[in-house]
Order: sequence, then structure tokens, then C-alpha cells
Amino acid sequence: MSSRTNTAALINGRWVVKVQKNGVRKAFYSSKPGKKGQQEANAKADAWLDGEIVDAKCRVRDIWKDYLADVEARSSFSNYRQICTIGDSYVLPLLGNKKVCDLTEGDLQSLVNKAYKHGSFNSKQKHKSSLKPGETLSRKTLNNIVATLKNFMKYCRVTAKATTMIPETLRVPAGARLDGKSILQPDHLKTLFSSDMTTWRGKPQKDDMIYAYRLAVLTGLRPGELLGLRWGDVTPNETHLQIRRAINVFGEETQGKNQNAVRSIPLSEYAQEMIRAQRSLAIEECGSVTAQEPVFREITEPTLRDTWKRYCRANAIPSVTLYELRHTFVSIASLLPAGEVKMLVGHSRSMDTFGTYGHHIKTYDQMIADDLSGLFDNLLG
Repeated sequence: MSSRTNTAALINGRWVVKVQKNGVRKAFYSSKPGKKGQQEANAKADAWLDGEIVDAKCRVRDIWKDYLADVEARSSFSNYRQICTIGDSYVLPLLGNKKVCDLTEGDLQSLVNKAYKHGSFNSKQKHKSSLKPGETLSRKTLNNIVATLKNFMKYCRVTAKATTMIPETLRVPAGARLDGKSILQPDHLKTLFSSDMTTWRGKPQKDDMIYAYRLAVLTGLRPGELLGLRWGDVTPNETHLQIRRAINVFGEETQGKNQNAVRSIPLSEYAQEMIRAQRSLAIEECGSVTAQEPVFREITEPTLRDTWKRYCRANAIPSVTLYELRHTFVSIASLLPAGEVKMLVGHSRSMDTFGTYGHHIKTYDQMIADDLSGLFDNLLG
């Protein structure tokens, strides 16, 4: 084991310490001010000096299999599938044959940069772009790739003992942008709320999911949250929805996307009308409804996407996704105070005010519902 004989020095506003082990010289940095920064840089150097590589010959493709097994055991199936895709599309084609102990942060950054410019890869044509000319990979996808690389390297370092490298400065290229989103404009919103017809095999018929589409626009619910609604989640006076679960694309029932997803939302008059109409439709079809029955018929999210696309084609509505109905709601509700909107759609805050001071004020709910009703009155006439 090597020992550090020097200490970090302040250079150009950063703490820097340079150390050497087995003929390899490395520098470690910290941007924290004062003694804490010096201690952090020294700690990073000591961790590298004390690190022991047990398997210096293991390649990325070999450890990746073990890493996936670890992810599958401790994570949701949807997250596991996402990491599998990142591995097949980026990690294994570009880094699979490299020895883990030889990987540098430059190798990882090069992967991110290539993914940004070229999109996904395959083992036969590593440098053929999967993107259209002028396109780049979205910032969201690149963030997922960076997070996966960092977690994989941590697994290699802590569990597999195949490296001592800590990717400190791995980043998304500055030019990366979020995906562009579309929303329904007022003319198309009026169509959505006036036409309940779709087509099936070329013949017109009533769309039995029409109230799901409309409720998505009126409340900002995610597609999975719509499918997770049970009649017991509707308060007896139909003024609130209790969002307790979501059904993901794999048919799994979850507690939602994040800790803010479980919430109670007040319903505008328009949203209450959709709930009543859906209840009448369900009673007409089944004779009665129970608290445990789904509000909308039991279909998968991919099937719901298909029925929505079919409805859009039948009514000359531009192609927007189900999730973009949520963006439509947020765009309409942008005139409301930010705190109200975040509560409605289940978004987090820099400080969890509602979690810390979580006393329910009923009059606030009525104010929000009235505000939403006024906004949709203006849009829908």
C-alpha cells in the first residue's frame, strides 16, 4: 500500500493533490472552499492509494452481466429494462472489450460525447449514427447514460474490486437539449371536448376512453396514474381524487414516479363532470361499480396510447402523446401560482413545504378548483 507524503494545495481556485502508485501518477481535486476542500482532495487521493484491484484482467462485458443481475435484484423491472437498453446501445458496443482497470474518465466521457452526436450503436457498426442529420440525443437520455456509467463504475470499484477509478467530472455535453414537447392548442381542445367518436377498422364508433383523455387534460395525471385509478380513490362528493398508485408500461402496479406522486388533488367542475360521466358509462356497462374496480377499463398503457392515436386521426388532431396531455394541462395552469401547480401534478420543490407543514386547508382546494374551472371556461367557451 502506498502512502501520501504531500497535501493538497490551492491552485486556480481548486484544491489539487498529485500522488503516484505503481508508476502511475494521478491528480485529485476539490472545489469546496477552505479546509473541507483540502480534506476532500486528500481523501480522494488516499482512497486511490489504498485501493486494491483484485481482478485486473476482467473486461467490461463480463462485469456488466453481474451488474445487471445486481440491478435486477434491487430495482424495479422498468429501471432494469432501461439500464439493459443503455448497455446494449452504448456501453457494450463502445467499451465491452476494454479491461475495467484500464478504463479512464476520458473513455467514459468519450462514450457520452459519441452518444450525444450519433445516438445508439451496435456491435457491427459502431460509428453509424442512429439520428437524423442535425439531431442530437436528448439531455434526459444523456443524463440517464451518465448516471448509469457512474453507478456501474461504483459497482466495479466497491463490489467487483476491478478498478479504483472514481468518475468525478463526467458530464452531459453543454449543447444537449431537452426533448421538445407539443401541446393541444385551443381549437383542438374544443374538438376533444365536443367529439367522442373514433374509428375502428374504418367504421365510426364511440371511444370508450374519451373521459380518460379529457381527465388527463383537466388534471395533468400521468397515463399510468389514470390507469391506476380505482373508484375508491374518488371522494364521495367527487371533489377530490386520491392518487395512490400507477400502472407502468409493463403492467406493474407502483406507487408512482416519485415520493410526490402520492397526493390528493381537488377537481374543477369540468373534471367532476368527467368523473360523473365515466361513472354513468361504467354503470351502464356493468350495472354497478365497487371501490376496488378501476375507473377506466383495464387496458395496458401501450393499448391506451394506440386508442388515443386512433382518436386523434379520426378527429384531425395533431399527433401529441398521452404524456403531452399532461404538458397541455401544465401549460394551461401556468397562470396559477407555482405552488398550486406543483401540488396538482406531483412535482417536488427545493423545500418540501407541504411535507414539512402538511396541514390541510380545505378552502385552498376550492380556490384551486375554481381557478382551474375559470381557465377552462375561457378555453372551451
